[in-house]
Amino acid sequence: MATKNITFRLDETLKKQAEIIYTSMGLTMSSALQLFVTQTVSKGSIPFIIEADEEAKHRAYVLRELAESKNEALDPLTVPDDHSNLIREWKAKREARKNAV
Repeated sequence: MATKNITFRLDETLKKQAEIIYTSMGLTMSSALQLFVTQTVSKGSIPFIIEADEEAKHRAYVLRELAESKNEALDPLTVPDDHSNLIREWKAKREARKNAV
């Protein structure tokens, strides 16, 4: 089977840390990357779950809330006629966004 070289940039410290781990497992950087790519092709996806940490999810939620609030505040058609309705709608939107995270 013919092989092809691939070149990419990686933070030097991250590379050293990864090499230490791979060496402890009996792997080289090249063999570890080969394993990763082989598993990606075999599974048809990234071979592990990728998700944001809880702090990142919270920041994203807060930013969405702020953006939505800003859009509502700047909308000239948004004129609350009843304060209790406004609070009910806001709570419903907030709950829906929270469940979407």
